[in-house]
Amino acid sequence: MRFLLSLLLITTTVALQAQVLDGKTKVLNEPQGDPLFELNAGEKLYSYTDDEGWYKVRKEVWLEPNDLIEEEYVSEGTELKTKEGEKIGICLKELKVAEKRLIKGFRGKDRYVVILEGHVFRTKIAEGSIPELKISALLQEKNRSKQKAGFEALYEQYDFEKKEYGQFNVAVMREENKTAKEEKDFRVIIIFRGSTVLGVICNDHEVTARKVKSIYEDGSFKGIYLTKPTDKQRALIEDEILYDFLAL
Repeated sequence: MRFLLSLLLITTTVALQAQVLDGKTKVLNEPQGDPLFELNAGEKLYSYTDDEGWYKVRKEVWLEPNDLIEEEYVSEGTELKTKEGEKIGICLKELKVAEKRLIKGFRGKDRYVVILEGHVFRTKIAEGSIPELKISALLQEKNRSKQKAGFEALYEQYDFEKKEYGQFNVAVMREENKTAKEEKDFRVIIIFRGSTVLGVICNDHEVTARKVKSIYEDGSFKGIYLTKPTDKQRALIEDEILYDFLAL
């Protein structure tokens, strides 16, 4: 189902989705709650909407089977590691996993990809590490050269994928740290016609711009068009491009 929202709704609210920890951080079981696990400074997270300064967050870690109790709980004192085996934190108390996926025979032994969940306060998040806010700022930039350079820096920082669809060039950022599934849904799709941004579609997030010609929303998908698309262009974007970047 597609429908237009009022311009005021999408241009005055931004879902602040935090990305990077500013320092070593204890992740709590609830706002102002008890510590569950600790992560090193600079670790990336997936976070949900700011709730009075608190973010619900998720983090992907890699564990060995003996790190888990009954395949559902991480043991207290377990070192949290990356895919490459680098230590990035520690479990502070027995903790139930939000999601998990078993990988058999990874580098000679079984491993679990595990998603841990908790809460952190907004002061723990590095300023300027929210991609939707960066994209919103770039959409305000009038200098085309500065805007282009800004987008290129954004693509490198967040590992955007690029693909061509006829007259459109598309840049896509995937969701990270949200799910243990191997395939990830898109988080942001930026659609260019030539060097001009035609529109941006987000998954469970939002971006803003000064001059929005049309608005799109379908469930968790929220988008804005800076140039009003034709019916054919809209169908290509919303019925093909969008679904190409979903883990169906």
